[in-house]
Amino acid sequence: MIIAEFEKSAGNFVGFNISGHADYADYGKDIVCAAVSSALQMVTNGLTEILKLKCEIEKNENNIALKIITNNKTDALKSGYAFIESFCLHLKLLAKTYKKTIKVIILEV
Repeated sequence: MIIAEFEKSAGNFVGFNISGHADYADYGKDIVCAAVSSALQMVTNGLTEILKLKCEIEKNENNIALKIITNNKTDALKSGYAFIESFCLHLKLLAKTYKKTIKVIILEV
């Protein structure tokens, strides 16, 4: 199962930690893992390359954590919060469609 933990602070989505595997299908054929990986790359690139936000990113083979550094420009920061909230919504919808593959947790920090 993929565990997706999203961090909220003062009502804003400020970061996430994604770990695990969906185990929906064999390696290389798992459409749930592919969907999550693609969305993860899109949100990370959107935050760092498009919005130019500074983020703390930690990754290893089976886990990636990202947190927006909050001393970024205000306009881009608000857009960054929306990027992460959209990612959370996307994973919630995938979890509804592909039961027992993704667990979404929202933590207030």
